[in-house]
Order: sequence, then C-alpha cells, then structure tokens
Amino acid sequence: TSPLIQALTMLVVGGASTALMAATRSDSAPVDDHGQSLKLVARPERIVSLAPHTTELLFAAGAGSRVVAVDPASDFPAAATQLPRVSAWPRTDLEALRGAAPDLVLIWGAGLRAEQRESIARVAPVWVSEPARLDAIPQALRQLGRLVGEPEAASLEADHFAHRMSCLLYTSPSPRD
Repeated sequence: TSPLIQALTMLVVGGASTALMAATRSDSAPVDDHGQSLKLVARPERIVSLAPHTTELLFAAGAGSRVVAVDPASDFPAAATQLPRVSAWPRTDLEALRGAAPDLVLIWGAGLRAEQRESIARVAPVWVSEPARLDAIPQALRQLGRLVGEPEAASLEADHFAHRMSCLLYTSPSPRD
C-alpha cells in the first residue's frame, strides 16, 4: 500500500473518534451518528464494542480499561485482541452479549439490521457510530468521550487527530527519486 494510505489508516486506527457534536451544551446528552441522544445514569463500567472502529475509538477516548468484550474483527489496539469476542454479524450472539453484562454497547449501525439493533437495545443502551468522513472523527470522539465519562481525554485525542489529519492534507508530497 502507498505511504499516504498507510498514514491515513494509521490516523484512523491510531486514535480518535467521536460522534457528531450536535449537542454542544455541557448539560445536554451526547448525540450519536443516527441523531439519537443518550444520557446514561452513571459512567458505563462495562462496555461492549461490536465494530472495530468503535473499539479503537473507545481506547482512544480513554475508556479502553472498561471495554469488556469486542467483535471478532477488533484487532487494534493490541489490548483488544485479549478481550472476549461477541459476534454481531451476520447474526448477533445475544447470549454472549448478555453474558458480558454491558452498561453500554457501541455498534456500527450500517452493519446491522434494524431488528438486530432492537435486540441489542433490549440488553443495554446502544450508541451508533458511523463517522462517514475523516473530518467527522474528531467530533465523534468528543461525543463518545462525553458519553463514557472521558471528555478531557477524548477531546485531547480529537485535537491530536485533527492536527495529524491537517498535516497530512496540507503537506506537499515529496518528489520521487
């Protein structure tokens, strides 16, 4: 793969994500990428991530120590490979999900059918993450940080991600030899 593709992949994989910052007031509930606000009663202590990008975002936001299970494709960061696996696609393993006893489940909405999302929501509150563009990732990370009780760590990572992205976008490629 090209250095640019590798660099962009590292940016996405290496840290940052947050949902839309549609709710900007500190007392408002964070808003996910389907426009749903979610205000939890307490900071989630048992989080399940059912998509690789949400796993990466949780770790980037400072909530990695509270992730108790991930989808089978989550392989970054390395700590995620040691966690129990819960399949979401093509069929959600609801028994394994219930066994993880989550306070919060993160999903990629486009990867699941409506009935799957509804089944998961009967187990725990659901947060949909679908940043469609690289420039949506910092905002998504800030929203997720607010949701999981790590607003400062997530905001710092979002700023760092935005800076790295701007460096990539505004740096001229070096001439080839």
